[in-house]
Amino acid sequence: MTLFRIGRYAAAAAAAFVLAFSAMPVWGAEVIGGGAKPAANRDAVTGPGVIGTPASGRRITEELKNQTKIVTPDTDVPENTGIYGYTREDALALADAILSFEEDASSKEIAVSYLLSQIWYDPQNLMVGDNGEHVLMLYCGPMADYEKSYREALDGLEFFSNPIVMFLEDASGSLIVGVQTGERFTEQQAAANYAGAQKLLAVLQDVKAKTSGMEQGDAAKFICDYVTDLFNYDATFDCNAIGPAMTTGRTACVGYNALTELLFRHAGMRYCSIVAKEKGGDMEHIFGCAEVSGHWLVFDTTNYDRDGSRDPFWIFSDRYREGMFYQDFSLVGELTDVRL
Repeated sequence: MTLFRIGRYAAAAAAAFVLAFSAMPVWGAEVIGGGAKPAANRDAVTGPGVIGTPASGRRITEELKNQTKIVTPDTDVPENTGIYGYTREDALALADAILSFEEDASSKEIAVSYLLSQIWYDPQNLMVGDNGEHVLMLYCGPMADYEKSYREALDGLEFFSNPIVMFLEDASGSLIVGVQTGERFTEQQAAANYAGAQKLLAVLQDVKAKTSGMEQGDAAKFICDYVTDLFNYDATFDCNAIGPAMTTGRTACVGYNALTELLFRHAGMRYCSIVAKEKGGDMEHIFGCAEVSGHWLVFDTTNYDRDGSRDPFWIFSDRYREGMFYQDFSLVGELTDVRL
């Protein structure tokens, strides 16, 4: 299995790539989509497609669907010096351990590539857009991977809060996934992310050990309590990813849900994220459902941690109760047997 085709793409990039471009609303990231066909119910938008950001800030614009995006390899970028004391093999092993529960080979390849690109500095993954924006390539693969790659982005990136994710097609028809980084992504940033990923793995291993042997219902309750003890809600949405939250202890719903999912999956329970829109408002929200002792139940650990208290309304719940406050539910995943 080739896990790091993104490097192969960047190494081969000698000329500019002209890429079809459109913007679409997503949950936890703004996604800029290209050569793959977008979902039929998604309109082109501009503005931050960020969970927790008022959707009224979006401007519908059909013209974006047929615009062109050009990205080229970044030039004169520093090499990886190795001064931070870990190797690519170390980073790969860490990513593989965090995602060890994933049984679908292609889904795991995509998820590992996304995470590895954030915790290991590879100068060949650095690109520049035609407006000077810096782009970190996360994945390169066949266009058939579009749907799985898109769903992976919907769940949020581990180390980018409120990211702008780009889905592009190169001249050969390959799918290219990248994230805009503001400033150029650096070896120091990758090393900081690596340290955050180490903290994340330690948490996953700790909770897995503590829940080993528990009934699934007891393990689920333990996980929800653990997440709310570890995190505080970031109402500014500045920290909205699991990686930074491992250091700051603060996150909005993307981080809450990401850790909840990882803990459930490591405990051997199936989990699927859900996105929804607040009733009577413009806020978007992500939470999840898990199969516990044969029953699919809703677990919204963000709201479970509301005002620093543990409100049992939001866990071991169902669509009816969550539907009192949210609407337009969409599953983020391939599960077909979910019954809420």
